[in-house]
Amino acid sequence: MFSASTYINSIQVLNSSSLTLINQSNLEINNVSLVCYQCQNVTLANSVFDYNINSDGNGGVLYLTDILNVQIYHSKFISNKCLQKNGGAIHFVSKQFLGILNIVYSQFVVNQAFIATGGAINLIKVNLILQNSQIEFNIDQIGGGIYYSYIVPDFILLQQIYLDLNNTIQNNYANVWRNLGSTLRKIVISKQDIIIGNSC
Repeated sequence: MFSASTYINSIQVLNSSSLTLINQSNLEINNVSLVCYQCQNVTLANSVFDYNINSDGNGGVLYLTDILNVQIYHSKFISNKCLQKNGGAIHFVSKQFLGILNIVYSQFVVNQAFIATGGAINLIKVNLILQNSQIEFNIDQIGGGIYYSYIVPDFILLQQIYLDLNNTIQNNYANVWRNLGSTLRKIVISKQDIIIGNSC
């Protein structure tokens, strides 16, 4: 557990059952992100992560790999930057199984992934459950606020059937997609739709 106003250069948590950070403010991470690898559970609550810069890796604040379950409650990610890779605030990739990121009553504002994806949050094979949260004024190349691949997050599917989860996802900027972004997942070509013209 870290006390308030803790300044660190890096934390790596490997093969742990859990990591919990509660009531963190002014936790400063310089040039790298908080790295968690193959943990079962990660919980962040009532914490503020602001003005962190990762100059060389993924995630301006958090780089999560193969985590089963990540819970973020009542936390703020403000003005964090990932200068070279993905995820202005959070980069979460799951290679072995489907990861779950549950974010409730949290803010992601003015985060940046300058040359990559996920201005605030970058997800690869991770389901995102997002409720009562703000994703706004984030910047990247593809997605703006949130970039996802392989899995369409639950909150997007619920939004499509008009279920209001009280999220504000707006005013994010990207060259491709403005608030949410993803890659092409499927192309269907039917033989009967193919027409071969006469050659001259």
